[in-house]
Amino acid sequence: SIFRNPFFNNKSDVLFWGHPRRVQQPDGFWSDVYCDPLIDEIKNKFLYIEPFYGSLHLEPIKTQNVSYEDFISFWGFLNKPFSKPKLNKSQIDELTFIEDRFQKEFNAKINILNRVISTVTLYRSKKPLYDLLLKKLKPKLLFITPSYGNENIIESSKESGTTVLEIQHGLISNYHMG
Repeated sequence: SIFRNPFFNNKSDVLFWGHPRRVQQPDGFWSDVYCDPLIDEIKNKFLYIEPFYGSLHLEPIKTQNVSYEDFISFWGFLNKPFSKPKLNKSQIDELTFIEDRFQKEFNAKINILNRVISTVTLYRSKKPLYDLLLKKLKPKLLFITPSYGNENIIESSKESGTTVLEIQHGLISNYHMG
């Protein structure tokens, strides 16, 4: 959170929002198999941000210019009590209706209201930090893997005029949730 804090970096033309899981290579180094090959080809100034993944950052890595998302995640956690959405009766009724319909269709009880509140709270608690980070770094391009779970940085990028490219990291078939 302190030594690899992304806010301590200067402007970067290209920002990589890495995959949360690294793979150990035969030489013993841990690699982001999706971003590292692109990074090897980049001539512009770049910054690689490694997502918060249970406070685990595998080492050694060959990737240069690495910062960790930990500070944003920790700050978001502290900011959660102040970020809870206030839903009106109509919104609560709609979510309750969806819960009941899901229960009838699939015979499974899922508390959709709590999930929505939790997801929106987390989103709102971290979004201002992504806005600040992009304002400071001023990237022209953001590579991201995966997009799901990273809606905050994608929206902040769109608002700041940063182009976002998702790196394909798997296959989609009829059996894939995506």
